[in-house]
Amino acid sequence: MWNRKFKSLQLKIMLFGVFCVIMGVALYFLVQLCGERYIEKVYMSEEKAGKRMERLVNRYSSYVTKKHLNSDDYEEMKQWCKRQDNAYLMVFDGEGNLVFETDGTMSSVYQNGESGSIADPSDVYTVSFADGDYDISLIEFSEYEYYDLVKILGFVVALIGISVSLLMFSQTIIRKITLLSKEVREVQNGNLQKTVSIRSNDEIGQLGDAVNEMRISIINHYEEAEEAWKANKELLTSISHDIRTPLTSLIGFSEMMDDETDMENMKQYAKVCREKAYRIKELTDQLFRYFLVYGSAEMDVCPEEYEAVTFLEQFLGEYAAILSISGYQVDFQNLEQTCVMKTDVTLLRRVFDNICSNIEKYADKKEQIGIRAYLENGNPVILLENVIDESLDAGESTHIGVKVCRKVMNTLGGNYESGEITRGKQRVYQSKVTMAASEKNT
Repeated sequence: MWNRKFKSLQLKIMLFGVFCVIMGVALYFLVQLCGERYIEKVYMSEEKAGKRMERLVNRYSSYVTKKHLNSDDYEEMKQWCKRQDNAYLMVFDGEGNLVFETDGTMSSVYQNGESGSIADPSDVYTVSFADGDYDISLIEFSEYEYYDLVKILGFVVALIGISVSLLMFSQTIIRKITLLSKEVREVQNGNLQKTVSIRSNDEIGQLGDAVNEMRISIINHYEEAEEAWKANKELLTSISHDIRTPLTSLIGFSEMMDDETDMENMKQYAKVCREKAYRIKELTDQLFRYFLVYGSAEMDVCPEEYEAVTFLEQFLGEYAAILSISGYQVDFQNLEQTCVMKTDVTLLRRVFDNICSNIEKYADKKEQIGIRAYLENGNPVILLENVIDESLDAGESTHIGVKVCRKVMNTLGGNYESGEITRGKQRVYQSKVTMAASEKNT
């Protein structure tokens, strides 16, 4: 697994959503600020406002002249303002009193100065009506249209910014998923050396890591299967040779028995045939035990916890008694310090059955068999030693028993080691069984 801090994709999306909202609000206010400053500094400048006002007054004056309006044609004035959409008209009498005002939607008529409003000389223009010259005041407020336009533009820019950001973020995720899909397809098609290159710290990265772990697991299984095939091939070749040798002798002596008339020779031939037959049986039994352990993917393990001193006293005592009955002298030393151990007794017996079987075949009965139990790194260890009888045949050629013991102990969470050492002029065979201590000891 890659060493990186995990961050959920859902959390990333939520955080990015919050970022987009903040960015959208910022863009909206930025457009608002820039737009309003432009309207105030440029559009509403004295020069441009004066030109707009001049054009508006000229349009109104032309309208009055064209329509031959009197100063009291209020409805016509109202309709003109309505068509402008952005003008407010006020008409003053000769004394400067407000007599009429309209924005194109609503209008008011005042008589005898009842409005109380007096014309400001700086804001009035003289227009020639059909019934004389009158002062008017026009207010132009077209800037409000631009203020509304700036708001709309702010919303549009914010929406575009959010949309582009979300699109870029989604494209990033889609690219990762597309790349992952492509690389997984390569692995699926048999390219197990293809490493998934996704390195994100979210669920997509986790999926990429899982695919890599699965790919490595498949490679390991293939390698283990190939090694097992090679080991089985070597084993079968070795067993075939070992079986062929006594089988050839068995056939030869059986053929000699056909022509033999001496009963003593017949008995001798029969004895040799029986020994060879037992040898063939022993080899086939070993082969069966090997495939019983290695032929299945998993062994059924039912581990239980035991107090080590009491358990080993009873368990190893049984094997010490068996060896004693077989004529061996046994020196058994149990644990001096106790602990809690965890093992499957049935599988453990399979290991010690193999060890004792080898001792009975190759150990020198004139020498002691050593069985010593001790603690090593908190784990119970049993060391068995026997002096090899030089007068007997060499050790088993296939080493099936050793392979079975190693497999079983690995399954139990322990270890098995064996080999020869030289002690003086003697060859000593050692079997070291390391068992797993219980977690209760910690």
